[in-house]
Amino acid sequence: MTECYGFNDQTRRYSGPVDLPISIFDPVNQKAAPANTLPFAPPDPAENQVVLVNEARTDWELVSDYTGTAYNKATGEQVEHKELGELPDHLTQKKPTSQWDKWSQGQGKWETDTTQRGNDLRERYCNTIDKLADQTRQRFLPGGKTTLVEYTRVAEQAQAFKKAGYQGEPPMGIASHMRRYEVDAETAVSQILEMAEEYNEPIDQIRDLRFDAKTAIEAMTDEKTEAEFQAEFENWHTQLDAITPSH
Repeated sequence: MTECYGFNDQTRRYSGPVDLPISIFDPVNQKAAPANTLPFAPPDPAENQVVLVNEARTDWELVSDYTGTAYNKATGEQVEHKELGELPDHLTQKKPTSQWDKWSQGQGKWETDTTQRGNDLRERYCNTIDKLADQTRQRFLPGGKTTLVEYTRVAEQAQAFKKAGYQGEPPMGIASHMRRYEVDAETAVSQILEMAEEYNEPIDQIRDLRFDAKTAIEAMTDEKTEAEFQAEFENWHTQLDAITPSH
């Protein structure tokens, strides 16, 4: 047996050594190599190189190979680069580490836009605190803000009616409570004010924590990482979860 070195005729890529009987390939007697082979080994490729046979199919050549995953320097978008040769200038094989990375042509690397990151994270986590506060209110007022407005309005009616000595026709909110629970005006007022006291305290706590949380998040500097913003949010999340009814 003797050895030739094969290539793919379509792609011109080196495909490896090929063992052949001496009767088919005999370099001593100057017999020609079979199709799609050369009688001598290719050079060893360096990193990011591939071995091709030349256009004439008479020799090997080394060609740059940056095929595979690459990243658009303008957008950070991942793309699949399929062409042999040098990597186009608008692409890099270096992966960005975050959505806020910008390509620095001078430095030849990704650099994080900390100002944009800080602005985005402050906005994101302040909005998340607002949503969390809404969810926390649901534990005390299943109807959320709409129910809170209703209860607050009826409590104000009850307070004013009590202050007036229960004189005249009860306001609509009190009258409906009287019908629903079959109680007199004074009992209705007492029950309404008791219910208001029960939800007022946790609602006030939620508002207080929401404001303090947003103030703390807005004070975080641009240098803070996403993990640090998340940790700060979790701290306030824990405090909001800990709020319990006053009774």
